[in-house]
Parts: sequence; structure tokens; C-alpha cells
Amino acid sequence: MPKSETDTLLIMIAPTSLKEDLVDQLMEMPYTSGFSLSKIQGFSSEHSHYNINEQVAGHQDFYRFEIAHISADSQAVLAHLREACPENTIRYWMVPIQSSGFV
Repeated sequence: MPKSETDTLLIMIAPTSLKEDLVDQLMEMPYTSGFSLSKIQGFSSEHSHYNINEQVAGHQDFYRFEIAHISADSQAVLAHLREACPENTIRYWMVPIQSSGFV
């Protein structure tokens, strides 16, 4: 898919336990030509769902995925990714890409 056609960025915050399954899903997905992945730390004022180590550290570890794609494919992209995460534990945002290129 040519980069000039991508007009939407899917940003997902996923538990570390889903990283490999999501990477596998993204690698076989026909709707994108690639994605970015980074490890992040999530902070929250609600610690009841943190385990003991996370409570001591004050954060949870997550992975942030960024997937540029054509907006017409957004629902198909989400449906494909839901196969890796049937428990709905992935937080996501869809944002428009106003411009892209190389500097």
C-alpha cells in the first residue's frame, strides 16, 4: 500500500502478554505495510487492578502499537486484531493523519 494513501493512524495500548499475538496478527494483515511498536509505562490513579510489583513500581508495562492505514479499512483492521484479543483489553484511538512524508 503506498504511503500516500494512508490517512488514519490506529494507536493501541496493549498488555505485555498480548505483544506476540498482536505482532503475528499485524504481520499477516493485508491492510497495512508495517507498524511501529514501543514499550511504555502506564500510570493510573486506580491501582486495584495492579499486581504487587506494579503497585510498588507505581505503573504497569504496556506496548504501544501505531498502525497507519486507509480509513476505509479501519473496521477490518480492528476486527482482525480482535482475533488476538477476545477479552477487549486493548485501548485504542483512531486519529486522522493530516500529512506525512520524509524530512
